[in-house]
Amino acid sequence: NMRSILFAGICLFAFAACQREQAVVNGKNNLPCGTVENLDSSTIHNRLLGEWVLKRQSSPTGQVTIPGDTILVQFRSPSGYTLTRNGELISEGTWSLVSEGNSVIDDQSVAMWRLGQVSATEFLGGYVFVCGTELSLLASFYDGMDQLYERK
Repeated sequence: NMRSILFAGICLFAFAACQREQAVVNGKNNLPCGTVENLDSSTIHNRLLGEWVLKRQSSPTGQVTIPGDTILVQFRSPSGYTLTRNGELISEGTWSLVSEGNSVIDDQSVAMWRLGQVSATEFLGGYVFVCGTELSLLASFYDGMDQLYERK
């Protein structure tokens, strides 16, 4: 639609402003519980533990993809993870939370954490937000895909 085309055009001329704008545009649908919490790493670490199934991916342009396969990630304590597609292993290894400083989202200062030491895949990457039964990995801040997972 015209708004998307206009938005893309503005991005080319105002990259830094566009990055902030995308966080707002895509963030609302993809944030767990529809909001963000300012959390420390140990709280996020504890909330991440367990199994998560991928429900939705969103591109920076707002295109939403519902996966046809069952994508499952399991985070184990203290730092192990496995990622499977329809029961077949895609990637495994160790994970950590890496601080990326603070950002302002919904008019509040929020500590930004991303997954570190994780093999780069199309399903894991971005800033980590966990609330209730939802996990969001948001990469639209830097033109990647946003992932929304649900606790299994």
